[in-house]
Amino acid sequence: MSTQNQDFPGERKRTFGVELEIIVAWLWDDEPDPHQAIASTLPPILRCPVSLKKAYDEGTVVGEEKITKLIFKTFTDILKKHGLPTDLMEGIYDQWRIKSDETVSSIEGDYKWSGMEIVSPVERASDESFQLIRYTLDLLRSNYRIMVNNTCGLHVHVGDGSELMPLDHVKRVAGLFWAADPLLACIHPPHRRTNFWCQSIRERSNLAHGLIRDDDNQTHLSTCNYLGGSTRHGESPVSWREKYHDPRHLRAYEATRVQHDFEPFFMKDPNDRSASGNNRNITPSSSDGNLDIDIQVEKYAADKGSWDAMPKTPYVSTRDRKTPRFAYPVYTPEDPNQTMFSVLDDKAEDDIGVFAGVQEIYSCVSSCMIEWLLRAGDRPNYNLRAYACRNHNQRLTRPGTIEFREALGTVDGKWAETWARICVGLTQFAIHAPVKEYLAVLCHIDRAANEGAPYDVLDLLDEAGLFAEAVVVEKRLIENKENFRLKVMPN
Repeated sequence: MSTQNQDFPGERKRTFGVELEIIVAWLWDDEPDPHQAIASTLPPILRCPVSLKKAYDEGTVVGEEKITKLIFKTFTDILKKHGLPTDLMEGIYDQWRIKSDETVSSIEGDYKWSGMEIVSPVERASDESFQLIRYTLDLLRSNYRIMVNNTCGLHVHVGDGSELMPLDHVKRVAGLFWAADPLLACIHPPHRRTNFWCQSIRERSNLAHGLIRDDDNQTHLSTCNYLGGSTRHGESPVSWREKYHDPRHLRAYEATRVQHDFEPFFMKDPNDRSASGNNRNITPSSSDGNLDIDIQVEKYAADKGSWDAMPKTPYVSTRDRKTPRFAYPVYTPEDPNQTMFSVLDDKAEDDIGVFAGVQEIYSCVSSCMIEWLLRAGDRPNYNLRAYACRNHNQRLTRPGTIEFREALGTVDGKWAETWARICVGLTQFAIHAPVKEYLAVLCHIDRAANEGAPYDVLDLLDEAGLFAEAVVVEKRLIENKENFRLKVMPN
């Protein structure tokens, strides 16, 4: 019997999307090309009609809007021509979109410049969808003269389709990126560390500063804990709670969260005014991987020396590296000349470390609390804004994603594809890795930070199974060793 057309249970693929911030060069129809001598080796220059010149030169809003609309339509048309559905409307996630971005600044020079943001559709993570990012950016680069400057970013959104990630997944992802933040920063130019729009969770977040949330509004807390709280086996997904969250639902949910109660929260019908079934005192499932992480992290905090989950030997990569290991990065107070924006959240005086931070994250009873802990400025480098309590009523217009913001904008399609793969791949590792392997990564990073153990960002990628991506990153680090201020460890 053929099984080709049968559906079998399987892993639900992660979803993702990217935002590509770029700057486009253009000229008036009657202007000479400033690079005419080498024009044959460059992409065509985008031309705008002289009829718009007067309004544009006067600096009127109407003049600028007309140029922007013309450029956006040109980009929309080229994408559509190559089979990529594209629109200019907000709130559309199944097509490419072209939009303005006020954080992208133009540059002075021989050309006119216009900033824009190109947003991909939401895609299931697959080789084809990652390759599409590369194809699209390479297509635009071959048809227009585009570039990036230090105000441009490459943002990757990783999510769970139309659902919010459940609390246990958010804990795992937040814990890993709290630990890995300093290592992953090595992949990007140092000035991204001091960019207002991607402030470090490890250096500037509420958690980094040791702050405690002060909120005595019990109704508000109950709602946050209900929508962002744990999802047990057999319970409806978070989207059901978003639809039904009046006081009776909150009370029924809280009844299953009292001490020693481990029954799932379930209401047969939205009009049923009581939770179905009786809550029985039972022992928690031994398959609760996050419970194991909770216990192990507490053991580490209590007595590091006798921690039974401690890897016995240093990490050894199974991949043939081309470089010696890079030293664990130490980020000194920033030079004001390298600060992209004048106002940053204060940097924590001391690093509280990997496990102290992870322990706080795992003590949270809702994803809202985790978002608050990792909040840094208006946008942290690993942004959980979609999980903030204040955003639960905006879910129709705000996808439930985690946003990776630290990458500098790029016109290199291969790097854009690789970084998207890394963001999704590390998220997948964080969520699905066995407890022992998850804790081993945290321990290796902690040892590198506190004991100078040999472990760098390439080891992190290797340990997460991202071998092809590690090869691309290794080449990037070799080429940018001086610009990224990387130091190698002595043999």
